[in-house]
Order: sequence, then structure tokens, then C-alpha cells
Amino acid sequence: LRTMPEIAEPGFDTIYGAYLNAGDEEGALTWARILATQDIGEGLRLTADDWLINSLYRTAKYEEMAEVITEKIGIYETPKFASMVEMLGRRAVGEGNITVAEQVVDAIGMSGKKDQPDFARVMTSLGIYIDSGKGNWTEIASRMPELVSMLPDTQLLPAIRQALRTAAKEGKVDMVDAMAGA
Repeated sequence: LRTMPEIAEPGFDTIYGAYLNAGDEEGALTWARILATQDIGEGLRLTADDWLINSLYRTAKYEEMAEVITEKIGIYETPKFASMVEMLGRRAVGEGNITVAEQVVDAIGMSGKKDQPDFARVMTSLGIYIDSGKGNWTEIASRMPELVSMLPDTQLLPAIRQALRTAAKEGKVDMVDAMAGA
């Protein structure tokens, strides 16, 4: 693994996957922590750090997860890492962990890359998810023109769908109309 990562790549996920398949979240976290200390090449490193961040999330070690995100933001090519943390934030909101999504946004905000377009868009997109999770649909509706001009459809549409879905689920038809009509 350390001396010839290209040989390890085809089966790289076998051990981590075995822990997950066995329902052993702590084992998966331990393995991800081990990988985090190894010199395994950039391609495998991103995967290993994704596992570490997601394992910390699944084991409710949210503060450490935010610290790792803040640390790793400076290491990777922005689009790849931005996409990874956005997926984590979206997942957190979907699972009712709004605070975790806020920690992801805060971690980006504390980084030196917060003003880079990819991370700025992630912060904006996750802001929609967070606002919808908190029932702040008026805020989303009032920002809609700005959001439409700022976010590409690949980020805007899923976030707006989430906001519309949560407002409809809460019976806030007027907010659904306000967001859809903005």
C-alpha cells in the first residue's frame, strides 16, 4: 500500500467495505484513521479522507469531522473536495442533522478557500438545505433571484426541490408558491 499504491488500488475499498457490511462503524473509522497516516498517493488519499470524514459523521464525531474538513480543504483540488463536502452536508440535512451541515459550512468558512467559486457555491447551496430544514422558506424565497444567478442548475435544482418538498410536507402551500414563483 505504501510503496506501490497502484497495486492496492483495485482492492482498496475491500477492508473498509467489509467493516461497513458488518455494521462495524467504529472498525471502519479505525481503518480510515490508519489510512489517514499512510503515504498512499493523491488518488487513494482523497478516497481515504472521504471515508474518514464520513466515518466521523456516522459515528457522531461531528467536531472532529469539521476539523478534518477544515484541514483537508487546503490539500485537494477544489472541485473534487467541494463536491464531497456538499454531498455530506446534503446527507446530514436529509437525515435531520442540520447542525452538522452548519458545521460543514462553518468549516469551509474558516478555510482559506471560502471565496473560491466552488466552495462559495457549496456554502450557498447548503444554506438552502439548512434554511429548508429550519423552515426558513421566506428567506429562500426572498433570495431566489440571487440564488438563480449564483448557482448552476446542478446545485440549485436539488436544493430548491428540497426546500419545496419540506415546505409542502409542513403544509406551507403559500411558501411553496412563493419559492416556485420567485
